[in-house]
Amino acid sequence: MAVPDYDWQGMVIVAAAIGVLALFLVPRLARHADSLIPIKILAIGLLLKLGFAMLRNWSAFVLYGGSADAANYHEQGILISQNLWNFKFAEISSQFTWGTSFVELFTGAVYSITGPSIYAGYLVFAFIAFLGSYFFYQAFRTAFPNGNNVLYTALIFFFPSILYWSNGIGKDALIFFCLGLFAYGGAMIVQTRLRGLLPLVIGAAGTLYIRPHIAVILALSFVVAFLLPGGRKRPFRIISFIVMLTAVVGLAWLVLPQVASYIGLEELSPQGLLDRFQFQSGLTYQGGSSFQTIDIQNPLSYPWVLVTLLFRPFPWEAHNVVALIQSLEGILLIGLVLWRINSLGKAIISAISDRYTRFIVVYAIAFTIAFAIVANFGIIARERMMFLPFFFMLVSFTPFHVRSGNKSLEVTMS
Repeated sequence: MAVPDYDWQGMVIVAAAIGVLALFLVPRLARHADSLIPIKILAIGLLLKLGFAMLRNWSAFVLYGGSADAANYHEQGILISQNLWNFKFAEISSQFTWGTSFVELFTGAVYSITGPSIYAGYLVFAFIAFLGSYFFYQAFRTAFPNGNNVLYTALIFFFPSILYWSNGIGKDALIFFCLGLFAYGGAMIVQTRLRGLLPLVIGAAGTLYIRPHIAVILALSFVVAFLLPGGRKRPFRIISFIVMLTAVVGLAWLVLPQVASYIGLEELSPQGLLDRFQFQSGLTYQGGSSFQTIDIQNPLSYPWVLVTLLFRPFPWEAHNVVALIQSLEGILLIGLVLWRINSLGKAIISAISDRYTRFIVVYAIAFTIAFAIVANFGIIARERMMFLPFFFMLVSFTPFHVRSGNKSLEVTMS
């Protein structure tokens, strides 16, 4: 506290506040009625989130010299927090729009409580990302109670990309939290538990304000999963069909023109969308991490996009230390997929009858198509964080089976 720099003072204060909050919150989260989880797992997961937040701060401001989005959010957050303290609400009224402006406003709201400490900001956003992991965990346990709980817990709390990229001041932590909320609410809705509507709506609204195009992919995937006929015979309810169809049309009518404006789409048509995709692909094709993308007009090339999204860069494509670390994680994912290939297959087959699995599969297809335009490994490493939690649900779809004598045992964590 003797250090005159408030960045360090704010970090100490916020770290202590998070510690006190965790003492009360973590035991309650661990005793959730739907799915129990050891307190030690949550505690270690939280500590790792906070630690990786400081690592990401170091990489942004030391390794890359401050050329990161967090620097702009920090500066704008300080100005907005000052306006909030001085009740100059007219000065910040223009921030109530989606995208970067909303994240700047949120950062300013955080700084109005913590003070203008960039380290404190990183810790707060890391704590939000930790809650996102927790909601993804609850979503998995709700949707797949017989799934491999041990494996999904390890992946959602301790996988390197999720620990690193979901942290930091900016969109990543917030979008991860909102996606987790949506996943949890959707899992409860599928189980006909209407109290899931609140987290579903909050998650969708938050995603819409942070990354509108992801909100459209998310919402339409969920609605399509309900509208597509399943393998099991269910009574056809004309009222439910009309409500869902009205929701789809209403969402498209309200949101799609705004999303088109957000991504710079001049003409809302297939050709206009294709032209914009090609333009955006050119923007990402720069820097040392760029690579040649596939032809987005050829649907047969999209499986390679999925390979790129999950596994690349390969070790021979890495030209620096950061890319080499990413390639090692890709090898880890390849090993995970080969090890759990049966679970993946069963999960995809179950999409015929299970709505939540169908939602994940549709989301995976839509997400892959949307990110086919990205021609930069650095961007892919960051954006795949929005894809991996759902992919890990498919990987963890079935439990472990081990043999003890002549008996087959399922290894799960209760």
